[in-house]
Amino acid sequence: MAIEKQASGRSVLFDRRRFLAVGTLAPWLPTGFGAATESPPALWLDYHVQAPPPIPPPFEIDAPARATLGFQGTGDRAQCWLGLRVVRDGRPGLLPLALWTEDSQQYWKAREALRLPAFRGSVGWDGETWSLSVSGRREFSARPSANEANRGEGVPPLPWYVHSFVLSPDWTAGPLAQEAPELWRLQPLSAEPSRRLDPAACAVSGGLRGWLAKLGASEPIAASVGSGSLDWQPEFVQTVDASSLEPFAFRSYSPGSLQLVPRDTQFVAPPDLEAYRGHRHLFQTGLAVVSVDVFGGPQATRGLLPPPCEPIPNALIRAMALRGLDDPRHDEAWLLVECALQGRRVWYALAHLRSSLGGSAFGREVFGYPTKDGTVTAMIGGNRFGSGVSRRGASLFRADGFYGGFSTGTSLAQIDVATLRLRPATRNRAALGEIVTQSWYFQGLRQPANPASLEAAFPAGEGREVWNRIGPVRPYAALVLDGAAMQRLPGTAVAEVEDIAPHYRDRCDGALPWEGFGTALEAESSD
Repeated sequence: MAIEKQASGRSVLFDRRRFLAVGTLAPWLPTGFGAATESPPALWLDYHVQAPPPIPPPFEIDAPARATLGFQGTGDRAQCWLGLRVVRDGRPGLLPLALWTEDSQQYWKAREALRLPAFRGSVGWDGETWSLSVSGRREFSARPSANEANRGEGVPPLPWYVHSFVLSPDWTAGPLAQEAPELWRLQPLSAEPSRRLDPAACAVSGGLRGWLAKLGASEPIAASVGSGSLDWQPEFVQTVDASSLEPFAFRSYSPGSLQLVPRDTQFVAPPDLEAYRGHRHLFQTGLAVVSVDVFGGPQATRGLLPPPCEPIPNALIRAMALRGLDDPRHDEAWLLVECALQGRRVWYALAHLRSSLGGSAFGREVFGYPTKDGTVTAMIGGNRFGSGVSRRGASLFRADGFYGGFSTGTSLAQIDVATLRLRPATRNRAALGEIVTQSWYFQGLRQPANPASLEAAFPAGEGREVWNRIGPVRPYAALVLDGAAMQRLPGTAVAEVEDIAPHYRDRCDGALPWEGFGTALEAESSD
């Protein structure tokens, strides 16, 4: 049933089901993504696709098969994206295959609010040429000819279709959590008319991270320029059968250092799914580990534990630095605090820093790791050890000490870690949190640290970093492992957290992914 409303002299129809859905989600659903006060330039290139990939339900590939590559935005908020032209119930749209952006907040907003397959990459516009670089390597560039932008109005922007679902932290039970997957449409609300270009006038170079070769695309068949400032209206479309979506559950993830996600994540066959379920643990080797325990004051972690995690007397605070001896992608640091959870002691993860965010999305979104980018050092040499954590030029933690005598041999250490992960909003509830527990094991050559020589400090700071709030501490003990291995077992979701915002804001540098876009959610009926 539709509701009719008069607005500015014209009749607007609202679909009752969708109106109720978006009204329920007013605190979460954004009305814009990457919007700017000025209209930045944008470029769209269309390609014929000779080898279209398998696509999730309920879509068909628009014939002839085509893909659209877009550049839009300015500065570090600029984006590059690739979408496949699809049809649902006879209506055209774009299925996003990949999106790159450099800005960390835009990156998490794309992944955690709009459920787009976003990846880290530097997108630039120098006034003449668009470019995409990933990990310092130029992957694509396009230079449109402004003199050719006079060929009439281009194709109107198409909606994007995204699947919203949650992966299970217990991968042995299968990829998807019990919550039913949903299909959403990101409808463009406004855009300046684009102007067609002669595609031959666009100088393009690069393989776009191998995407063009994978799709069997060569030269652009159409091009247009216009405004890159688009506002998106998220609209619930339908629920989706979980079993039919399983082969596409990993399409927005890259393997990273967790080594659990299949290599080609656009589509995985049944043997790949069985192999995924068959992993006994996540395993990393070749690590140097410097783990330092300290006592903080009574105010050190006040207000930082989400219920049902409860503070305990004389709780230890642990700063753990891991360095990949042969692979810097394994460099990471953890800030953990002892607490009580459902009658047992666990270590709640307050912060997690990695030198590179590449591949970190799986840990953050599946297990709730509070990941941000930062610099980590762990040093073991001579008779001395040390560790350091910094971010954006500011020191967050440092420790050093001495060890002596003979190594105590191979040692095994085990901790149970509790993390807070986001469960995105659905059509009938707002976003909430979930406490996940996971057992970690460390094994390596243990160096006997001298407790009397241990020094540790959390430099005070004025930023929003959790590390800056710990204050003065008293060193207690250190665990120093050389040539270590680490294994993490499947996780378990143990409790819900209704008010996630106070405990999730820190990991997003102050701006929650689902905040800051307004709540004007009414739109014309499209069904």
